[in-house]
Amino acid sequence: MEEKSKSRKNLILGILGFLWFLGIILSYFVNHKPFDARIASSLAIAFWRIVLCALLFALSGGLGQFIYQRLHWQPDLPPMTMMVLSSSLGLGIIGLLILITGALIGVPPWYVWLGIILLAAILLRREITSWGKGLTGLPVLWRASRPADKMIGFMLSLLMLCTLTITLAPPVYFDSLVSHLVMPQAYLYDGRITYLPWLFMSGMPQIVEILYLPLMSLAGAPAAALLGWMTSLLIALGLLDYLQKRFSTTAAWVSLTALLSGYSMLVLSTTAYVEWFSLFFGFAAMVCLDQWRQHENRLSLILCGVFTGFAVSTKYTAGVIAIAVAVALAWHCWQTGRKLIPNMFALILPALLVFSPWLIKNMVTTGNPAYPLFFPSGTMTALRQDGYQSLPPWGNWKDILFLPFRATYLGSEKGPGYGMSIGPLLLALGALALIGTSKRTKAQRITLQNAAAISISGIIIWIIGNQMSGFLLQSRYYFVLFPAFVVLAAAGYDALANIKLPAIRLERLMLALVLLVILLSLVHIATDTFKSSAAQTVLGLQTEEAYLTHALGWYYPVMEHLYQMPAEHHTLLLFEPRSFYCGERCAPDEIMDRWKRDWTTYHDNQAIKAAWQAEGYTHFLLYQSGVNLMRESGAVQYGEAEWQALDDFLSSFNPPLNFDGVYLLYKLN
Repeated sequence: MEEKSKSRKNLILGILGFLWFLGIILSYFVNHKPFDARIASSLAIAFWRIVLCALLFALSGGLGQFIYQRLHWQPDLPPMTMMVLSSSLGLGIIGLLILITGALIGVPPWYVWLGIILLAAILLRREITSWGKGLTGLPVLWRASRPADKMIGFMLSLLMLCTLTITLAPPVYFDSLVSHLVMPQAYLYDGRITYLPWLFMSGMPQIVEILYLPLMSLAGAPAAALLGWMTSLLIALGLLDYLQKRFSTTAAWVSLTALLSGYSMLVLSTTAYVEWFSLFFGFAAMVCLDQWRQHENRLSLILCGVFTGFAVSTKYTAGVIAIAVAVALAWHCWQTGRKLIPNMFALILPALLVFSPWLIKNMVTTGNPAYPLFFPSGTMTALRQDGYQSLPPWGNWKDILFLPFRATYLGSEKGPGYGMSIGPLLLALGALALIGTSKRTKAQRITLQNAAAISISGIIIWIIGNQMSGFLLQSRYYFVLFPAFVVLAAAGYDALANIKLPAIRLERLMLALVLLVILLSLVHIATDTFKSSAAQTVLGLQTEEAYLTHALGWYYPVMEHLYQMPAEHHTLLLFEPRSFYCGERCAPDEIMDRWKRDWTTYHDNQAIKAAWQAEGYTHFLLYQSGVNLMRESGAVQYGEAEWQALDDFLSSFNPPLNFDGVYLLYKLN
């Protein structure tokens, strides 16, 4: 009895003591608030977006696990690589389901999205748990890492943290405001996934933009960008695990640095663009091709085809992976005597099957399955196609013979030609991959052969693409090839690090240079993050309006002005392709050709004005700074006669509302 009484007394004292402890702490911070309601609201919204995107990834991973279990596919892959393959399959299927239901039935309201996600999470809870266990590979990899590896890992984590901060802020990047966020925004307005005649980009494959629909409905545009950031994070983990198994832990960390040390690579993870998804599906396709070659499992080849189809579903230019994988397969069949035709069909048919919904959608709406390419259809006239596709090849013969070097050396963010900075390490290490090939294991040789075949054939297509149109030189259009480049970089590092020299620790010198590269990248991205004031915005210390005005200049306040005009007003944008922040109230000048095609069609000011009014426009907004830049640079799309015609047209209107000479808003009536 005495013991029971003492135990009861201790229980009461313990509970009362803890409540006292908790109560004093809570009462203190009630009166000494560490942050105000605005900061708390901003942090809560950021947290909700992270949870929502993580839940979508978990659902995709659970769905992928469910399908693999039913197919009895058990590949010889490390756990975090398997997470990537599960999520890749799940995301692709979810995207197709949203496309089909959104086109046939309609886009549901936010509460239906939330209900579907929660119900799916309950139904797939076991598979989601199994998928999440793949993260147990991370502490195993960390324990196997040397101090230098951990230093690389720490610095890469800081890089990802900086990019996460930018991602959670409102979107400001050009293409996201032109198309990637505009299309899902329009589908949400319309309540249906349909053909958008005012935006020919809606004819492009858009499995990523389709995935943005539930996220934007439930958590706004930054949630869409966050999905891309999480994709880059997951692919980083998958590559680490995959390359650690194939080569070494240090080679895995160094090759991941080769991928992430490029400034533009980091920026693109924050933008709501689709490039990282191309890389995501491209990695899954490459791994499945490797599994087929390692274990002669036909199902692996079929899955390679599925992931190839999903990769092309991100954007047409990702179709380079279809050709590159087919070349790798054909070369292997020739080398080993395997039958080419049955294996090629096992690759191509699944790819066509998962890509076909985009072809069917375009065929039904425009009569052109590959709209807006190849021949006039929909709103893509011959004149528009000529302007869109006829950009002359960029550069000279050096961009034919030395493209990898030129892309590395000349490529810079928003620069001419290649248009992005991919960092020095992919080329510096990838070119060394052939060293010591005879000493490789069979599994390593197969992986290297696949990566080399994909890389070489992909680069050849890249060169040919530029000769067809300078538009096709941009490095980001070939992100789907980058997993193969990363494999070559891992092999190159591993080969050179294992060369023994007297009195010289070659590996230490290489690691020092790698750390220098990542340090410089960290300084660059951290400086940009600080300058952008993204962190202050995410924390609620600065308004989103102030952030957007700082980042976009006059564009944002002008778009806000258009959006707040009376509902019956509808504005045509001239020489301004970005329409995201004015929503359904305005129509963009998608490739800045609206004046050229209307003047070519009518050759009369009153006829042009009447045509615009007939389309329902009450105003038009001229991006005067854009016009000035195009005239001064001698843009090939416009001649002096067309510029003079524009001047005459503008002079026929009353003085416009002038936004500091940057934008001019005219009334049509």
